[in-house]
Amino acid sequence: MNPNSRLSRALPRASLTLIPKPKSARLRLLLPRAAPPKMKSPREFLSGFKIFITENGDCENAEELFALIENIAASVERMESTPSFAASLGLQHGVSGYIFHTVSVCLHAWLSHQDDARKAILEAVRCGGDADSTAAIVGGIVGAHVGIDEIPYDWLDKMIEWPRTVAWMKKCAHEAALGQHLKTPVWFGAATFIRNLFLLLVVLGHGLRRLLPPY
Repeated sequence: MNPNSRLSRALPRASLTLIPKPKSARLRLLLPRAAPPKMKSPREFLSGFKIFITENGDCENAEELFALIENIAASVERMESTPSFAASLGLQHGVSGYIFHTVSVCLHAWLSHQDDARKAILEAVRCGGDADSTAAIVGGIVGAHVGIDEIPYDWLDKMIEWPRTVAWMKKCAHEAALGQHLKTPVWFGAATFIRNLFLLLVVLGHGLRRLLPPY
């Protein structure tokens, strides 16, 4: 199995294991306005992350990752911005798809802004490169900690992901918190195909327009 794949799965598993949670994980989803549980310090979390990786054997090149973890802890303690930290890794032109780069930037952005989803996600995006992946990872981790009310409303209000609307996503989260399974409507597949076909035509039209004057 690809070691990158194992490590990419280890990060969310380790985060869910090590992030302090209320007595009931369901309570956190059903009562989003509850204060988030107190986090460990960045160095304490990263130490736990190293132990988790070692015990679960999720990384073949562990020494490289552990050296990066030490750099992350020191950088967060210095209150260094995530883009500056990324630049120190040689990623001043953007985060590559290399899993150690992705994990390092995501952990740094999250640990620098544990209670602020907007700041954490924007810090990851400002690093450039594979920003859709880093933003999604950081958003998932910090969102699990702070709850839905801390996700910027203006972002949700402008999000267009039809037929999977924000209301539908909230319903999914609610059903999951109750331990129930929400069935996807059968028409979602056809609706998604039609939407994607429309977006494909938009992208192709935009590309063709750029080939014509005025350039």
